[in-house]
Amino acid sequence: RVANTFPNNTSWRFVDKGQILNSTNPWSATIREVINRNNLASTDLNANFIAIKVGDVNGDATPNSILGVDDRTFNGNLVFSADEQSVNAGEEFSVDFVAAQNVQGYQFTLDYDEKAVELVDIVDGLATEANNFNVIADQGLIATSWNKDQSTADATMFTLVFRAKANVEVSNIVSVSSEVTTAEAYNIDGSLMGVSFEFGGQAQATTFELEQNVPNPFKAETTIGFTLPEASSATITISDVTGKVLKVVKGEYTEGYNTVTLKRTDIGAASGVLSYQLDTPNNSATKQMIIIE
Repeated sequence: RVANTFPNNTSWRFVDKGQILNSTNPWSATIREVINRNNLASTDLNANFIAIKVGDVNGDATPNSILGVDDRTFNGNLVFSADEQSVNAGEEFSVDFVAAQNVQGYQFTLDYDEKAVELVDIVDGLATEANNFNVIADQGLIATSWNKDQSTADATMFTLVFRAKANVEVSNIVSVSSEVTTAEAYNIDGSLMGVSFEFGGQAQATTFELEQNVPNPFKAETTIGFTLPEASSATITISDVTGKVLKVVKGEYTEGYNTVTLKRTDIGAASGVLSYQLDTPNNSATKQMIIIE
């Protein structure tokens, strides 16, 4: 299930700037979110708040923008290892996902082939079904996000229990994507990492993929995500319906997931339906986006 709102919370919280919070347990005190002034004088302007974006795991929210995420560089991958298994139709089987290294946290979307397997259960590890997962069963998607101050190296983060509808290899029915939640992890030193799977000690091959821009339609700016099977040069070309090129973005990108942010000012006065094409030395893909006034 996808939660479109934060239960018992709001998108932003505003805290009295003058309040000093306990850094190890900020919730131990009542957080002041209201400042009262009696007999207000026109010169009494010393009332300030700090805005906190609820759900912003990695601090990339920008308050004066629809999206506001800059291009980022990924330094390696957080690898989840699992055993390779050959399973016959009708059999129920479990897949343990073990983190290979220690990280501060992660988020990603796990895709599974809903035509080949049925998700039976999510068994808690360091990540728990109640707190760290949203399942969209009819699309074969599991969005997950986890962070906590404890070691993850060689720890079982979670276990998925499936029932096979056909004869399958585990490595062929699950994969990492950014379909719902962007695939990224946060190293101990704060650097950004990608997320990948390996089965039986063999890294799962990364496929070429161009994603739908988010948000779409957009006004101020939008982000285009794409996945590369290997580090390479790539070009993103934005064109209008007549084929006129409005913007070209070229760069060197890493293996795995990458993003490019497109601003409204980058494409002039164009509006309506535009196309964007991703080209690498070995692959090409095109999608459409909508820009509104």
